[in-house]
Amino acid sequence: ADKPTSANISGQAAIGSGFTLKTLTTTGTNWILGTTTSGELISYRINGIGDRTRLPLKDTTWEGISHLMSPGGGVYYGRHPNGALYHYRDTNPHDGDGDDITGLGTVDPKGWSQILMSAQPATVS
Repeated sequence: ADKPTSANISGQAAIGSGFTLKTLTTTGTNWILGTTTSGELISYRINGIGDRTRLPLKDTTWEGISHLMSPGGGVYYGRHPNGALYHYRDTNPHDGDGDDITGLGTVDPKGWSQILMSAQPATVS
């Protein structure tokens, strides 16, 4: 696939304010996912400018994630500060319920030291 050009990236609009997330990724069109410093995992459905729905998925245990990324489809990757990368699966990523999130283990126990991490959409299942 071709990289987007500046003509493809335009028309930015603020969807709101007050996002105090430690990490941030997208899980699909109009959906973002993030963690807080207190360990919450939170999903947001973006309904339009200034209109979003906050969906808490987990109350605790995600404070150790320093980087979060998702190629979509309910697949999440979380990197810990020690360089370990973990794999998670959300059976229904847009239901607002974190009870169906399962840890699938360690992708690699060390070596993930990148400053920025991203995933290509729809490439992992």
